[in-house]
Amino acid sequence: MPGYRDKSPRNGERNNQLRFVDAASKTFSDIKTKMHMSRRASSDMAPNNHNGQFDRHEHARAAGEYADGIDIKDPRMIPAMLMSRLPDYAHALMTLPDKRDHRHRKRFISKEVREQEVEKTIAYNDVLRDIIDNHPHIQEKTLVRMASACMMRMGFDDHERELVIDRTRGDLKGMRHELAVETALIFLPEGFEIVETDDGDDAEGADFKVRCPNGVVVSIDVKATPRLEDEATERRINWASSHGRKIPKNEIIMYSGFELSDFDENNNPWRPTQNSIDRVLPYIERRLLEASGDHSTPVNSLAQQY
Repeated sequence: MPGYRDKSPRNGERNNQLRFVDAASKTFSDIKTKMHMSRRASSDMAPNNHNGQFDRHEHARAAGEYADGIDIKDPRMIPAMLMSRLPDYAHALMTLPDKRDHRHRKRFISKEVREQEVEKTIAYNDVLRDIIDNHPHIQEKTLVRMASACMMRMGFDDHERELVIDRTRGDLKGMRHELAVETALIFLPEGFEIVETDDGDDAEGADFKVRCPNGVVVSIDVKATPRLEDEATERRINWASSHGRKIPKNEIIMYSGFELSDFDENNNPWRPTQNSIDRVLPYIERRLLEASGDHSTPVNSLAQQY
């Protein structure tokens, strides 16, 4: 119908996601131009050395420089930030053992190499978190598609792209649940205190630390599903047993308690609704008190029903 415009929320959200896609196309074009200009200005590089294929690390450097000149709120920043970290992240995934594979202990890497590669995964996840914090309306599927498009532009093969995209989906799913717990912790009753974490805590799997009413600090490794909690717990028990270690009771692996329906995909896909926080908070409080060994502080009665 001439002059008709679909003003439904669904159509508005679709247009909002297209805005991110359009920004990605602009970023790809700008970075390609920047790389061509850089090569022409370089006197020590053969003119046809690359046969039209851009080196991915050169691409990452150009993307990082491009990002330095853009405001963090600009949608063009999203693909630029992804491209600046993707080569290192892909290398880390190819190097580090896959914890989900029961044979992963057979692959040996030194402690130094492991620490270097883990730092790369942390840097990539920091980029994902920065994108979400500054563009809270971007949907997970849009962000995954942008990462895939970036990898295609950078010349990754199908195997590498499949590995990275699979892990990126997992990272984003985990991040959604981490953000949900982060939001819920703000509403803990008096007597609980959120303790700041650092990269060292992150590398060890501690997403959050909370000081409980009895003074014990509990570290939380958040998982997106009960199954992931069970699998991670089993891996930790096996590792502790093989190394003669005892697992501290105040270091817990915890399912977030949130489900996909607890998030508003159109308006705020990364933070849970207030009703869902009210439902899950007593469960989180109970888990914290149990881990701290506090048997005297009353638990919200709703927590007993979770």
